[in-house]
Amino acid sequence: MERKHRSQMSAEEILFAETLVHSITEWNFAVDHIMDRMAEKKIKKQDAVNTLRYGDVIEVNDKGRVVMRLMKGMMKGTCVVASIHDRVLVTAWFNKGSDNHSTLNKSEYTWKVNVIEYLRRIQ
Repeated sequence: MERKHRSQMSAEEILFAETLVHSITEWNFAVDHIMDRMAEKKIKKQDAVNTLRYGDVIEVNDKGRVVMRLMKGMMKGTCVVASIHDRVLVTAWFNKGSDNHSTLNKSEYTWKVNVIEYLRRIQ
């Protein structure tokens, strides 16, 4: 899987990805995996929705998925993976709000795609 991290995106790519995800109002929670993960991590449906509505893009990958993370508020640190082309929520978890990923292995992020062009093609 090819991935591009937020730190590798231009300001325009970040803005486009976040605006796109924030603008989608209908997400499908019908996948068993996300419902199991949300129950396991005690993440409410509204917390996942708020992450998609107000969160920051962390990663875009070549499967048409975007990782979003809520960076403020009571549920700070909620992360959700959303599939853009079919509007399906894939998984969710908590990441400490204070975690700045100083140990992140950026060698796993080698995708050189223009995120704007890519997301326009698949939406």
